[in-house]
Amino acid sequence: MNSKASNVRRAASLMAAGCTAVAAVALAGTPAHAQVRPAACTVINIGQPGKITVNGVYAGEVEQQYDSCHHVRAHFQWSAGFRSADSGANVALDMNYGGGDAGGEGDYAYQGADVYSDWTYIYVNGAHSWSAEAAVGAASCSTGYASGDWHDYTTGAEFGSTTPAAC
Repeated sequence: MNSKASNVRRAASLMAAGCTAVAAVALAGTPAHAQVRPAACTVINIGQPGKITVNGVYAGEVEQQYDSCHHVRAHFQWSAGFRSADSGANVALDMNYGGGDAGGEGDYAYQGADVYSDWTYIYVNGAHSWSAEAAVGAASCSTGYASGDWHDYTTGAEFGSTTPAAC
């Protein structure tokens, strides 16, 4: 009887250790810009967008989005006219915090009208000011990065100006 109880205790102990190890690995692999966030976060647009033109044609604009759970992301919206004329164009976008970039993503125009970077926690790496930026690559040329104005999440102030991009 003792050996049966001992086996049950040993099995329970091994299961608990295994669950702890799996949980530790899962938590260790979670990046700072993970897409997971509570459903109760409200998303709003922040500041003024940066506009992109390709060969004199308006291609779209990049803007900053904030959720009430302290995350930011870049949102690029293709112009419907440009998108239908050059569906093979692509956009690369991310969030700039002055000391680097975070949340980089990209998509082709044919994949949808809206493109989003990953969500990034606003205080990652000690940052508190952010700007969304994007660059478009088309068959005829590639733009530099356009950016929206900066937003300081400590003071709530907008500063700097938008930077358009064209080719």
